[in-house]
Amino acid sequence: MPAYQYRLHNYILSRKISELRYRTIQLHRESALMSKLSNSEINKEDQQLGMMPSFNRFQPRERNEVIEWEFLTGKLLYSVAENQPPRQSINSILRAALDDTVMQVMEMINENSKSRGRLIDFKEIQYGYRRVDPMHGVEYILDLLLLYKRHKGRKLTVPVRRHAYLQQLFSKPFFKEAEELDVRSLKIHILVPLTGRYDIFLRFMENFEKTCVIPSQNVKLAVILFSSDSGQDSSKHRELIKEYHNKYPKADMTLIPMTGEFSRGLGLEMASSQFDNDTLLLFCDVDLIFTPDFLQRCRDNTIQGQQVYYPIIFSQYDPKVIYGGNPPGDSNFQMSENEYSPVDVCDLAIALEELLICLCIFQF
Repeated sequence: MPAYQYRLHNYILSRKISELRYRTIQLHRESALMSKLSNSEINKEDQQLGMMPSFNRFQPRERNEVIEWEFLTGKLLYSVAENQPPRQSINSILRAALDDTVMQVMEMINENSKSRGRLIDFKEIQYGYRRVDPMHGVEYILDLLLLYKRHKGRKLTVPVRRHAYLQQLFSKPFFKEAEELDVRSLKIHILVPLTGRYDIFLRFMENFEKTCVIPSQNVKLAVILFSSDSGQDSSKHRELIKEYHNKYPKADMTLIPMTGEFSRGLGLEMASSQFDNDTLLLFCDVDLIFTPDFLQRCRDNTIQGQQVYYPIIFSQYDPKVIYGGNPPGDSNFQMSENEYSPVDVCDLAIALEELLICLCIFQF
């Protein structure tokens, strides 16, 4: 049932659009007429759209400029156009256009049917001609078989034929220009579910400051902080976020508090629901150390509605242990003391089922 309601609603809206387009044509005609009566210059749009209906508006100067007519019956179309078969069935698009045109014609014919005591029903198109004038619109000459019904006085039902000369005029074109999205400036929303692990979070924030805040990367950090009854103290995490807010007032950082046992999937779902569907999301773990190049790869390798980016995570042992308490200042990898780890998606499937759209996904 809803499918038919949507179709009906769509049809009603299309009819309303047609009426508004016809009203604009009438206004252009009135404007052109007033310009003519006042001996003023006719506006270019009025000159194009305000011409009165006529089959002779376009005057060809050569034989090859003539717009040829197509002959049609109720089921077949005959054409002399190049790259088309001379005889073909009427396609669904032309069928819908003919049905809509005939319906509007019948509405005009039966506009005062009640007061006149008669009703005219449509039977079929016996034959007709059609052509498209690219500058003005579609033109029809139709031979219609109708059924005349008189319901006042002596009742009478007789078949009648009527020729209809019709023009479906083009109104002012409307278009929407789609701007190309420069992914290099696309904002990344980093979602970090967290409980406890203050030292790791402190390291993450130091890297976030160096990688994102100081270089003014177009990112937003959302920390989903879980507080439970297990004794995990979250006050230090809040103070740390507050310190960074005071230090960098323009940095886009937010804290999303949650209660209950830690659940990465639930936290990501709740945080994701606060953003629009076209937002670029990075599901990130607090253990991750990333670089500006990685953020750009997230932008480059994510296609909205088509492609999700699953990076391969490079794992390294704690540098404090490896280097005997004197780790290097940078994050250079030691290939003999690390391993590559595939992305773990076991817990991620739950969150993905709830998300309407997820563009860049991390899960550890």
